[in-house]
Amino acid sequence: MDTPFEQFVYGSLKAPQGARSNEIATIVKDFLHTVEVTIPSTGNPSSAMRTRGLGNFIFRYFPHEQGFSLTSEMAFWLLWQHPPYSLLTKMGDTNLSNLLQHYDPLDILALTSWVEESEYVKEILRLIAENARPEHFTTCPIKPMVVSHHDFPALVKIAESSALDRLTCRVIAPSLHKGMGASFPNFGILLPLPGIL
Repeated sequence: MDTPFEQFVYGSLKAPQGARSNEIATIVKDFLHTVEVTIPSTGNPSSAMRTRGLGNFIFRYFPHEQGFSLTSEMAFWLLWQHPPYSLLTKMGDTNLSNLLQHYDPLDILALTSWVEESEYVKEILRLIAENARPEHFTTCPIKPMVVSHHDFPALVKIAESSALDRLTCRVIAPSLHKGMGASFPNFGILLPLPGIL
């Protein structure tokens, strides 16, 4: 039975059976180039704004299902029960009320797992387990969130999403480092997504 890679190369990319590895590499590179020129290109590929635009483009054109999330009201309650002080400091704010004026409670809750200690996340999950009822959950679209790799360096090495990302229907991705993506800077935004999704 063919591996998924072989199915992709011989089925989707139509590489001839028995093609040599250098021929397959050329076919894959040509495919990547096609994707690269299809993705809109504006501005500095390493900026958070540019990465956000590419993330929105991907979510608009690649089909995905509705997610299952905490409600914003439940996220708000959790944040008030256990404020994310490290995140507040990183975001340059001293007051949760101020941060909530600029960000949805689900966005804030998703970001906490990339800044706060593991004990914070465990406490939030404990509060959910002890207090959540069916009305505290809802279906909603999955939302991409792009943050600066300078502000959230832990995101650069992510292999999968955190529990709080999944509970908030957020896909958090860092902006790209300068030079990331090499010959395919537009395509570089896709690099963290397979492990996250």
